[in-house]
Amino acid sequence: LYPPTSPSPTPTPEPPPSGNRQRRVVTDGESTSVFDGPGTEFGFLRDVPNGSIVTITGRESGNWSELADGGWIFSLWLDEL
Repeated sequence: LYPPTSPSPTPTPEPPPSGNRQRRVVTDGESTSVFDGPGTEFGFLRDVPNGSIVTITGRESGNWSELADGGWIFSLWLDEL
């Protein structure tokens, strides 16, 4: 008799990709503002120049997208790469 064979190890699944995605800022002006929350009623953090590449987390609230480096930006000013 032969010893029982053990089953092949199951491969470890890849972790799901993070929600982070890159977008290009496309505004009708020189820049757009980043706020501390999803709306202009939140505190102003900084301006992002038109044409900049930003990374969003995938978290959204209305027409606002959260940036990976902090703050929220108006989603309609973002184009997919």
